[in-house]
Amino acid sequence: MKKLTIFFVFIVFVWFGVQQAQAVVGTAQNVPPCVPTVIKPCNNLTSLEGSLPVLLSPTILAKKPLRQGSTGLAVKELQQILHDKGYLKGPIDGKFGLNTTKAVKEIQKLMKLKKIDGIVGSETMSNIQNSEEKEETIEIVSKNSKDKLFKDYSCKESKEGKLSIWTGETYDKAKNYLYRLSDVWSTTDGTNWEKEASATKMGEGSERMIVKVKDTVYSFGGKYKPTGGDFDTAIYKSTDMVNWTYVGETPNFSRYFDKSAIYFGGKFWLISSEETTGGGVMGIWNSSTGEKWTKVADAPWDGLKKNSVSNEKSGYDSNSLGAYVIGSKMFYLVYDRGTMTIFSSSDGKKWTNEGALVNSKDNSDFNIGTNTNPSPVIYNGKVWIMSTVVGTSDPVVINTSNGKSWNLVSSSKTSFAPGYYSSDVVFQNKLWKIGGMNNASGNDNTIYSSDDGIEWKKIEVKGVSEFPGPADRYLAGAMSMENIKTKATDLKIEREQNSTSYLTGNDETGTTLGKWQLFAEPGKNTKNTGDIVISTLSFLGTDYKSSLGNEFSTLESLSNIKIYINDVEVGSISKFSGPFYDKSGKTALTQTITLDKPFTIKNGENAWVKLVADFPAPKFKNYEMRTWLAGVGFEDAYSTPCNLYSEDYNGGQYISKMPGRNLYFKNK
Repeated sequence: MKKLTIFFVFIVFVWFGVQQAQAVVGTAQNVPPCVPTVIKPCNNLTSLEGSLPVLLSPTILAKKPLRQGSTGLAVKELQQILHDKGYLKGPIDGKFGLNTTKAVKEIQKLMKLKKIDGIVGSETMSNIQNSEEKEETIEIVSKNSKDKLFKDYSCKESKEGKLSIWTGETYDKAKNYLYRLSDVWSTTDGTNWEKEASATKMGEGSERMIVKVKDTVYSFGGKYKPTGGDFDTAIYKSTDMVNWTYVGETPNFSRYFDKSAIYFGGKFWLISSEETTGGGVMGIWNSSTGEKWTKVADAPWDGLKKNSVSNEKSGYDSNSLGAYVIGSKMFYLVYDRGTMTIFSSSDGKKWTNEGALVNSKDNSDFNIGTNTNPSPVIYNGKVWIMSTVVGTSDPVVINTSNGKSWNLVSSSKTSFAPGYYSSDVVFQNKLWKIGGMNNASGNDNTIYSSDDGIEWKKIEVKGVSEFPGPADRYLAGAMSMENIKTKATDLKIEREQNSTSYLTGNDETGTTLGKWQLFAEPGKNTKNTGDIVISTLSFLGTDYKSSLGNEFSTLESLSNIKIYINDVEVGSISKFSGPFYDKSGKTALTQTITLDKPFTIKNGENAWVKLVADFPAPKFKNYEMRTWLAGVGFEDAYSTPCNLYSEDYNGGQYISKMPGRNLYFKNK
């Protein structure tokens, strides 16, 4: 997951209730530690200085576009976006110069805008924010040690167990800002945290429904749509909580809360309890993959009663405590006719009213506050809910082993801070409660853990020097993974050794221009053993100076060009489009072929790559054809090898690029 940093500001008019408030919403911003999400080496980035900026919005830019000569924090923010997407090289200095203009024009051209002028107005800014990160390949460069062609791309060790928290909202009282967040924080011990990304493909948002299926985490909808609007229906999945892949859309609900997502019986289930008197959508839907949804049943509950909580900037309410699975049934906790009620189902079609949510010991009402981000957790074979007693600052913990009979674990003496909308997860065989918001003091800004739900330990967070950190948020997504995807193993390249071949002098078809063997082997690098996933291959042709005196790349004459891996065609192109030389006319440029689908080489395996093409007989005598494997592109950061190298050499000297066959036409 590619790492993207997206900077927006929205002017949000918070709905009229008891009072009317206006919120300026933005993403808290700092440059992340270097964890690449595309195929490019890391640079040492310097964190942006100063307090949280007022970020740019298309509305603001429509009034005052940025252009060459502009300076200031707005330009710096723009440069950071362009840098992180791979379009801007050089310093991020807040000065809109030639490099920034060039980068803007490149995106304007790619997005096919009418004006390619390098000026950033509302339309251009929107396209910059929504553009994909620029793909690059690792160029096979001159050796920098005995046998290394490319060394130390981005060695990321496997993390056996990681807790991540992402997105959410936070209110900065000092700045009077309500921030929508899009960043990702993670920890391997609960104490030491690092910021893995300032933004993801999901964009800003909160109240996302989170479901883990084996080693994949799914994020369903939520509050705020990155392209505008309050209701996000997009579904994404990830194996590391940094790199997210779009899956599909949820049914088009009218609200972003009062619903839960769970996985049961080999399917995803969406359970909604939006009150219909307000135009809400209630019911139960399922999907095998998350792409297409089927409504299974109407909801048997009315969902009319609610609990509400607010901070200085906004208010939140919900009628549910969420859904969970125990044994062979799904359960949903929701207000029905004014009472928090337990409903269960074994097929999603027929639901049974199991009665009120009460203390099984004395049948007393827990009076537990609902959650707009419902997330009961499974711990030690029981379902746990950590919340706050309605209308108080008293924390409360309850659990159940059968889904119906609930027990009071601890109440007002519990040592975690009272609050709603925290991120509750299980990690390292403990319960964790991260962040949240309460009636008394706004943000909780704390992290607690417990191994019994009674005694809670406040965690001293380290590695966080900025606001907002992992605990400075509510309505955030969170999940722990026991076996995080490891970084890819090393990649060794060797060319096929062969004698020089002489061609007939006629037009050639289907001729092999080069073969290279790729070895996925860790060597001494035992920490990085993941798959290598190749998405592109780049080539150079030996340049040839004709009798007319002009430079000519052998790649210019090729047609019907095909890539084979292990003798199976994996990519093709009719002709290379160029340019074949830089502006000086002396330096040949690489030509790239994108594979039809990424090719995976597992640790310990190898694969043969073959380049085949047609080409005409040359107009000049002794015409030499030689191709070089000059670059390899990978699917994402984790599938990129930590080290790329060759043990191929010529005359005792290690070569800087991997040549193909030497082909000569006979004199006519």
